[in-house]
Amino acid sequence: MPFIVELQTAVEIDERGIARLERALGVDLVPIWTFKYLAYGGVAARLLGGPLRGLLLQIAHQPDGYPVALEILYMRYFSDRTSRGQYEPELIEAGRELLRRIVYRNAGQGDGYKIAEVVRVCAAGADGGAIAAEVALRLRQAVAEYETHSFHNEELLKALLEVQAIAVLDALFEGGEEDQRSGLEVFNQLGSDNPADVISCGVLVAWCDIDPEIRYPLASAIITFNDRRKGSVAQQWSEQAVALLVSAPTPEKVLTIFVKRFRPSSWSGSRAAIMEANARLLDSVSEISPSLLSVAMDAKFQLEQDVDRDRQLETERDYIRNERFE
Repeated sequence: MPFIVELQTAVEIDERGIARLERALGVDLVPIWTFKYLAYGGVAARLLGGPLRGLLLQIAHQPDGYPVALEILYMRYFSDRTSRGQYEPELIEAGRELLRRIVYRNAGQGDGYKIAEVVRVCAAGADGGAIAAEVALRLRQAVAEYETHSFHNEELLKALLEVQAIAVLDALFEGGEEDQRSGLEVFNQLGSDNPADVISCGVLVAWCDIDPEIRYPLASAIITFNDRRKGSVAQQWSEQAVALLVSAPTPEKVLTIFVKRFRPSSWSGSRAAIMEANARLLDSVSEISPSLLSVAMDAKFQLEQDVDRDRQLETERDYIRNERFE
């Protein structure tokens, strides 16, 4: 009995085979992990979409069954993409149902790229906005309730923004100020790679223009403002940052948020050096928007004072550390 799944994969899986596998679900002698055998050797690729959809949802319903169902569907998508270039509607619906069942405390721990691939298949297109928004809103809630951290879900968030940027941004920032802070927290917990980088400037500005007074500041808080381009020593404004500064009805608010972010709350190395490098971005602000020159000059003056203070503190800290080890 423990080997029933492995034995079933050795022969063609017809309707009776599917029924046999369904009966084996939940049987103590058949570990749920053994159903992963369906993912390999092209087994899942030979199954019709309808029966496979039903089996996948039943597997996902079992304790510890979600990652198993995800693995099988991921491999089926891989097979369909390479051999057919299209996906069966039943399996797209299966993927959407799995996305609705994400348990975020487990997401992103080895399965992040698989979930992201399901998003790219199931949430793309004109009819994918609703499921992408549902997944994004649930992610915001999970982060706010400490069920997960955003850095466990970077691939998922990147995929969501790739296929449905407008719907996902709407979901992450819908509601009042507290809800918007929860949306910002999703981006504040990320690692070095920012999923928001995949949003095109045109889409970003179009989203902001729907409610400029609220959305331009929100966008300014989540995008990557600097861009150290290949072959360049100095940092430069990112294309997204330039787009926001040029398009915002009140670019002063956008710049003020960027300047606030020039002072990192977490960092490695010298915080003073990071702030000093960021401050150099202000030298080129007038080329983007001449009206921002005075704001930039005031901000740079304050930053220079902060850099001097931080550098002094770093020097004192290094001196104490060196004295301790002599």
